[in-house]
Amino acid sequence: MSAANVLVGGARPLWAEQFARLRAAANAPGFSADQLEELAIAAHCLGRMADCTDAWSRAHAAHLESGDWERAASAAAWCSFVLLTGGDFALGNGWITRVQALCDEHELDGSARGFILGQQAAGLMFARQYAAAAELFEQSQRQADRLRDVNGGVLSRLGRGQCLIQLGRGPEGLNLLDEVMLAVSTEELSPLVSGLAFCAAIESCQQVLEVRRAQEWTSALTRWCEQQPDLVPYRGNCLV
Repeated sequence: MSAANVLVGGARPLWAEQFARLRAAANAPGFSADQLEELAIAAHCLGRMADCTDAWSRAHAAHLESGDWERAASAAAWCSFVLLTGGDFALGNGWITRVQALCDEHELDGSARGFILGQQAAGLMFARQYAAAAELFEQSQRQADRLRDVNGGVLSRLGRGQCLIQLGRGPEGLNLLDEVMLAVSTEELSPLVSGLAFCAAIESCQQVLEVRRAQEWTSALTRWCEQQPDLVPYRGNCLV
C-alpha cells in the first residue's frame, strides 16, 4: 500500500503543524484526496484516531468519485488497518469487507488485495494457527514484492517472522525481522507501519531473550521518535 511518510524539504514535518494546516483547509473546495491521506497520517501520528479514520474514509469516498478503484481500495485498507490495530475489530472488519468487494468487483490485483491476504494471515496468527498464518504471510509477501509495495512487504515479513518464532524456528524468524528493521531504516515507509514494526519486532526479541537485537532496535526506535517530537503513539510500552 502507499501512504508513505509525508516529507517536507527532506525532513519529517512537525505533525501538529501539518495536522492544523490540513484540517483548517479540509472543507475548502479543491481539497484533494492526496491531502486527505496526508491529514489521516498526521492525525494518526498525533494519536487522533477518530480524525484519522474520518480522513481515510473521506479519501476513500473521493477516490470512488473519481473512479480510481485501486486507490479507493487502498484508502479503505488503511482505514481498516488503523481500526484493527487500535482494537476496533467490528468496524475494521467492515472496512475489510469493503476492500474485498472493490477488489472483486473491479478485478483489482494490487496492494489492497495483498492487504486482505495479510489480514487473513493475521487472523490465523492471533488464533495461534502459526503454520497456516506463515504460509499466507509468505503469499502476501510475494504479492507485495511483485508490486514493490514496501509497506505490504514489511508487514508480511513482520507477521511471518513472528509466526516462525512461535513455531520454534527462531533464527529464521529473527532473520526476517532483521529485514524488517533494514526496511524501516532505509525505505520510505508509512509511519503507521514503521511504528508497528518497531514495537512488534522488539516484543518478539523479548520473547526469545534476544537482548542484543532488542537493544539495537530500541535505540533505533528512540531515534525515530526523537525525529518527530510531537509523535504520540509508540512512546509508551514500546520504549519501556
